[in-house]
Amino acid sequence: MIEFAKQDYTVQATYEVAIHVDGIEYMYLYICSNHDEALNLAIAEHMGKGLPLPLGTRCLVVGTCTDLTCKCDGKIRARAYLTLPESSLC
Repeated sequence: MIEFAKQDYTVQATYEVAIHVDGIEYMYLYICSNHDEALNLAIAEHMGKGLPLPLGTRCLVVGTCTDLTCKCDGKIRARAYLTLPESSLC
């Protein structure tokens, strides 16, 4: 009997995150799985430092597309986010 090892192909890429607050760009750099994970890490680090994150804050995440269902073949993508009243997340 042949046994096959299941492999997890989680793709890691470098992501740059910019959080724009009152004319200041706070920059963060992460190696992680996707744009959303990079943004969540940046927000946690940003707020952990006691820095402001008011409603309407603009965030930009730039990195390689790792969505396996996307047909862009891993191109570098920029995704923009905006904080909303329902939460303090972008």
